[in-house]
Amino acid sequence: MERAEVAKELGHFLRTRRERLGPDGGSGRRRTRGLRREEVAEKAAVSREYYTKLEQGRAPNPSSDVLGAVASALLLSSDEVGYVEDLAVLLRGGSVPEGAGDAPDGVGARLVEAIGDRPAFVVDQRLDLTSWNDMTCELLVDLESLPPHHRNLSWLVFTDPEVRSRCVEWDEVARQNVALLRGGAGRHPDDRRIVQLVGELSARSRSFARLWTSHDVLGRNHGSRLLEHPRAGRFEVHYDALRLPGPFERHLTVYSARDSVGERALSLMKSLCEARRQDETGPGRACR
Repeated sequence: MERAEVAKELGHFLRTRRERLGPDGGSGRRRTRGLRREEVAEKAAVSREYYTKLEQGRAPNPSSDVLGAVASALLLSSDEVGYVEDLAVLLRGGSVPEGAGDAPDGVGARLVEAIGDRPAFVVDQRLDLTSWNDMTCELLVDLESLPPHHRNLSWLVFTDPEVRSRCVEWDEVARQNVALLRGGAGRHPDDRRIVQLVGELSARSRSFARLWTSHDVLGRNHGSRLLEHPRAGRFEVHYDALRLPGPFERHLTVYSARDSVGERALSLMKSLCEARRQDETGPGRACR
């Protein structure tokens, strides 16, 4: 991505963050949406003219101090600050760690295979699933049956009705999913697969297109999910994501039961997977 395009991306992101704030620094309503540019400039101790250039993508090399002050004025989250810092590195001619491309996912494959009693999977910066276990197939969808280019969390969340039906709080899942993908796009602006994916999903899903234009970003996180399984019923799980060691950007996510209901649900799903492995000719789709 050319520096001019990075500067434009940074400016658009800052504008969307400014527009979500009210005049007291928090969310609020006024005739002019969000804070005014001069209000942000005053809080960040920069001139209105310079802040305007930032939002217009005409400030070629903003300093770390200036961006830090602007981030503070806009009340950016730690994930949003990281996004700004990644863009700033690119503006200065630097680079962020490269994506995995088609490199083998040996570490991720070994880990998810070792985690047999709960869903576990690995994704890259594109949210492409590079490794998973059979519990993930049981929980979401049979990944083995999908074309390789559809084994992507964003694609599944926004185009697969089975996956959508299993996410009880789908709106929140969708919001976080797009924010994660936006973060990956910021770290890897030259990743053509991300550009292609965003274009395809924007054309297929109005929800995705709307969320993408909101410019929210999110780093790898942890929290809870309310899920619905056709055999195990409704239950809640914790999820935790961590970056794997190695030169490529890959993250492992593991789901664990939040309570006794979740424990029973995961236990039933494990039994279903074990039965399926023992009888490959039995009913249902095999997860490998």
